[in-house]
Amino acid sequence: MLAEINWGAPLILMLFFGLVLVWLRALVSCLRRDDFSTRERVAWTLVILFGSYFGLLAYFIFCRRGKRPLTGRYAKALDPVTGKPFV
Repeated sequence: MLAEINWGAPLILMLFFGLVLVWLRALVSCLRRDDFSTRERVAWTLVILFGSYFGLLAYFIFCRRGKRPLTGRYAKALDPVTGKPFV
């Protein structure tokens, strides 16, 4: 009986909804980023919206978050120009 079930449509539906969730996550991530200027935020939002999944892929490749700056007591120990620790 289980062999008679057609699993094609449910798998395609799950893949589609999974991709939509990733697309929404990229859109929310783009809109919430503090390191983007307004122009960058609008440009990447348009790329994600109208670039379909190629825009989504481009956002995740080119806009990965780098190392976060140190905060608290460690931030004072770094040279602001070079970013290296004071000796």
